[in-house]
Amino acid sequence: MVRNLRKAGYEVAIYTRTKAKAEDGIAEGAVWCDTAAECAKGRDVVITIVGYPKDVEEVYFGDNGIIANAAPGPYVIDMTPTSPRLAVRIWEEAEKAGEGDYIQAEESADGKNVFEIPVEALDKGIDCAAYSKKKETWYDRTLVVRASSLPMEAYKEGNMKTVESLGLEDGTYTVEVKLEGGSGRTTVETPTQLKIQDGKATAVITWGSSHYDYMKVGEEKYEPVNTEGNSSFEIPVTVFDQKQKVIADTTAMSVPHEIDYTLIFDSESIQPQ
Repeated sequence: MVRNLRKAGYEVAIYTRTKAKAEDGIAEGAVWCDTAAECAKGRDVVITIVGYPKDVEEVYFGDNGIIANAAPGPYVIDMTPTSPRLAVRIWEEAEKAGEGDYIQAEESADGKNVFEIPVEALDKGIDCAAYSKKKETWYDRTLVVRASSLPMEAYKEGNMKTVESLGLEDGTYTVEVKLEGGSGRTTVETPTQLKIQDGKATAVITWGSSHYDYMKVGEEKYEPVNTEGNSSFEIPVTVFDQKQKVIADTTAMSVPHEIDYTLIFDSESIQPQ
């Protein structure tokens, strides 16, 4: 069956409880899946051939079964010698799944479809399926909501690493700094100087070129601290180990241009100078 489906140009995914029994099918170009649930996800047609009625129940029902994991709308064909009552039960359970499990889109002001989804935890993959109206096809997707993308005000007090929480005394230190954003071609010197004074932190940011004429942190604008060599600025450090948003204005283009960047100051790398 797999050979004929592949010859006809169909994509085929395959699962058996004993992988060795699927080797011929895999050799014909079928994609191996570790579970029946994985095999059913995103498929237009699901065909099952198992041993006994209890085996049919095992692969179709429950959280790890075909019904709970198949995309809405596929053809499901069970070729196992089994009872008509079980076939009816499969149909009834599939009907219950229905469209109640869909998350309907809401149209935004600019005409985009927006979905509100439950998030169990940050930085953890969310398995879902997205339906394309144009191609009339379901696609498996994994979404990840990154903790580092949240603004500072989203964090509860005490969850951010600050001068106070790190116990940093007034003085001069060095710290590793990571730059993200822009075109990815520019760099900043690391490690760099970190200064603690009156419980507040500032860092010297030295760019890999001399074409930056100011930086912004929030609404505050900072001028270079040098007149020769690569552009250097002393800016406040608002948080450690999380992304701090900054803006840098470059004069390397025909017209000066503000570019959004993020800096991450690594608290574990802090050393007295």
